[in-house]
Amino acid sequence: MIKHRNITFLLCLIGLSITNIANSQHFGLADQNRFSVLIENIELNHVQYAALADSIDERFRKTLVNRIDPTGRFFLRSDESQINELLTTFTSQNWEESAMIMDSCYVHLRDRIFTTIRFLEALETCNFTENDSIILVPNSHSLIYAQDEAEFESRWKRNIKYNTLLSTLGDSLTPEAILMEKWKQEVDNSTCELKTIIMENGKLKEMVFNAFLNTYAQAFDPHTEYFSLEENEIFNSSLSSQIFTPGFFIQPSGSGYYISELSPKISVSFSELHVGDEIVGIEKNQTSINPACLSEGDMYNYFYGHADSIISVKIKCPKDHITRAYKFTKSVTENAFNTSLGYYLTSSKVKVGYLALPSFYAIQDGAGTSAGNDLATLIMQMKASNSDAIILDLRGNGGGSIQEAINLAGLFIDYGPLFLTRSNLSEIPTLIKDTKKGRLYDGKLVIMVNEYSASASELIANTLQTYPNTLIVGTTTYGKSSGQDMVPLYDNYELFGYAKITSLEIFRFDGETLQQKGVSPDIYIPSGLPSVFLNEAHSNYSLSFPKSSKKINPILIRNEPIEFLKRESEKRIVSNHALNYMKQLQETMNKLFSSEMVLKLQYNEFKWPLENIKDVSDTSAMYSVEAINSEVLLDSASNVYNNLLIKEDPVLNETMHIINDWILTTTND
Repeated sequence: MIKHRNITFLLCLIGLSITNIANSQHFGLADQNRFSVLIENIELNHVQYAALADSIDERFRKTLVNRIDPTGRFFLRSDESQINELLTTFTSQNWEESAMIMDSCYVHLRDRIFTTIRFLEALETCNFTENDSIILVPNSHSLIYAQDEAEFESRWKRNIKYNTLLSTLGDSLTPEAILMEKWKQEVDNSTCELKTIIMENGKLKEMVFNAFLNTYAQAFDPHTEYFSLEENEIFNSSLSSQIFTPGFFIQPSGSGYYISELSPKISVSFSELHVGDEIVGIEKNQTSINPACLSEGDMYNYFYGHADSIISVKIKCPKDHITRAYKFTKSVTENAFNTSLGYYLTSSKVKVGYLALPSFYAIQDGAGTSAGNDLATLIMQMKASNSDAIILDLRGNGGGSIQEAINLAGLFIDYGPLFLTRSNLSEIPTLIKDTKKGRLYDGKLVIMVNEYSASASELIANTLQTYPNTLIVGTTTYGKSSGQDMVPLYDNYELFGYAKITSLEIFRFDGETLQQKGVSPDIYIPSGLPSVFLNEAHSNYSLSFPKSSKKINPILIRNEPIEFLKRESEKRIVSNHALNYMKQLQETMNKLFSSEMVLKLQYNEFKWPLENIKDVSDTSAMYSVEAINSEVLLDSASNVYNNLLIKEDPVLNETMHIINDWILTTTND
C-alpha cells in the first residue's frame, strides 16, 4: 500500500495532469454511437414511447444531477447550478451538446472527489460527546446539496460519525479507544473507495456515462434501464437457478463483506471456511485491494459471473483470527437465492403443502431449471401425499420471467384466460391464456403476499384470485403491472451493453389494471413492513395506463366463504401478540419514513429509531414441519434454520388457521 504522504503527492500530480486536459473532449464518437443506439432501441420497443417522447428531455434535465451524485456526497449547489445551466437547452438529438454536458459533469465530479479526498486525509479526530445531530431525509427526490464548503465538510463529518455510531449498536460498552478506531476505519474506507474511483483507468468516465444513459432511460419509467455487460450478467444470474461462484456467496455487513452461504463441495475442499468469515482482501490486476475500496457492484462482479475464472481472496476466520490466502476457480453453483422449497405442515386436523418461491427464475442459455418445473415436481408430490391444501408463499418475491408466471398459472387452471397485454405495436390488447387442457392441482390454494410481492408475483396472485378455490392473504402488493424485455445494444456490431425496456402493459382479463394499485388480499394479515414509498405509485416517473378497451368475461364463480374467514381471522389477530406487534410496527415505520428523522450523534445518546424492534416469532404453532426437497439447500444448517423460521412465522401460522376454518366450513356444507 502507498504511504500517506506519497499518495497526497501523487494526487497533486494527477490533478495537474488532468487540469491540462480539462478543455478536451472526454466523450467521443464511440460514446455518441452508444447513446444513439440506446435512443433507437427505446423508440422501437417502449410501450409508451409515442406518449412520452415530448416530455423526456425535460425529465432528463430535472434528474441528471441527482443521478450523477445520488446521495449528495460531493456536489455543492454551485455545481448543481452550473450543470443545470447547461441543461436548459439540452435535447437528446444534439450530441455535441450532450457531450459538453457530460464533460461538465465529469469535471465537476472529479474535482469534488479530489476535494473530498483532501478533506478526509486532513481529518484527525472526532468528538463523540459534543452536542451534535444528523437529519435523515427518507425521500431521495428531495435531495438538497450543500450550500458551501463549510456545510459540505460538516455533512461529511456527521455522516462518518453516524456510520461509526451505527456500527456500535448492540455493544453494551464501547471504550473510547475502540470508538475512535472504528471512526478511523470509516474515514480510511471512504478515502480508499474514492481513490479507487479516481485511479482506476476509465472508471470515473464510465460512471458518468452510465449515469447519463440511465438518466435518459429512466426518464421513461423506473424499470427501463441501461446495463453494462457485467451488470447484465449479474442480472441474468439473479433470474437463474445457477450462477458462477467460487463456491460460496457473500453479503455486505457494516463496512465489510462476509461469507453468507457455502456449497457442500467447497465445505469439503476447504473445511476451515465457515459462514461468517470475513473477506479482508482480493487481488485485482495483480494488485491487492481492500474490499472497502470497492463498491458493492464491483464486489459482486468480482465474485460472481464469468468475468474471472480464477480469483485470489484473503479470508479471516473470527474463530481463530487467522487470515488465509486462497485461489478459487469459479464454477456453476446452485443459486441459493433462486431455489423453490417445499414442506409439509401437519397438525392434528390438516396436512398442508407449503411452497416457498423466491422469484420466477428461468432456464438461462439452456442451463439450470425453472420455477414452473420445480414447483410442478413439488406439487405432484404434495398431491400424491393427499395434502388438504397448498400454500404458495410469494412474500418478498419481486417477479422475474413472465413466461414462468404463465407456466405456473397453468398448473392450477384447466384451460382459460390469464391476462391481457399491450405493446407499442397495437392499441388492441392481446389475450394470454392457458392453452393446455387439464391442471395439475384442483384443491384449495392459498397465496401469501406482501408489499414486496411485485410484477410476476402480482400477475399470478391477481389471475388466480379470479378463479374458484383460491384465496389471497397478506397485504396489498407493490403495484407493478408492466413487462420488460432485455435488448442487446450493438455499436458497429460490437456488443457494449443491454437495455431493459418496458415493452408491455399488463391487464386483468376483465380489462382492469394493477398498475400503481397492487393486488388487494381477500384476507388482511399484517406484515410489519412500511407501506409508505414501498410501492410503484411512489416511484419516479411510474407509468400509468387506463383500463383496457378489450376485456374477457368468462363465467367463473367464486364461492369461497371469504367474509366468514375474514371475521374469524380478525378475531384471532386482535388477540395474537405477535401479529398485533407487527401491525403496530408497520404504523411506527410508516410514520418514521414519512418525515425527516433527527438523530443525536453523542455516543451515550445515540439511538436508532428501530433498534428496539425485535424479531417477531409465534411459538404457538401446533403443526410440525417436514422438508420435501431439503437436498437443494447448500447445507444441513440451512434446513434446520428454515424449519424453525417456518414454524415460528406468525403470518404463516394465521394462514394455517384460515385453512383450518376453510376446510371446516366445506366439511359442514
